[in-house]
Amino acid sequence: MRKIQFRAWDKKRKQMIYDFDQNLEEKGYKIEVGDSIHRIVYGIGLIYRTLMQFTGFKDKKKKEVYEGDIVKGSSFYGVVKWINFSWQVHRLDADGEVEEWFIINDYEFEVIGNIYEDSDMLKRVLIPHP
Repeated sequence: MRKIQFRAWDKKRKQMIYDFDQNLEEKGYKIEVGDSIHRIVYGIGLIYRTLMQFTGFKDKKKKEVYEGDIVKGSSFYGVVKWINFSWQVHRLDADGEVEEWFIINDYEFEVIGNIYEDSDMLKRVLIPHP
């Protein structure tokens, strides 16, 4: 059985929190589960952290892979997502559109960032360089 763990993006502080405390309901928080991204809500709908689940996989450098990670393969860049009950990499074209998707364990890749800490990374790596 894989380890269930999360990290969280703190929107106010603009920082990633690892080993995120999962005892949230005792503290008055509620977790909203979405298709791919889970959010933590406190009080009247104030969303201030976004949860990302560990996929159970590691990249070629043994780094843990979480949803929202940006990955680089031998000939592609993509984003890790939970879709249709499986961890997938959405391979992106030069415009940032999904070109194709594949199950995460089908390819060897490296985590190079995530969509929160470096939101412009995808634009930089997808733009063709002269």
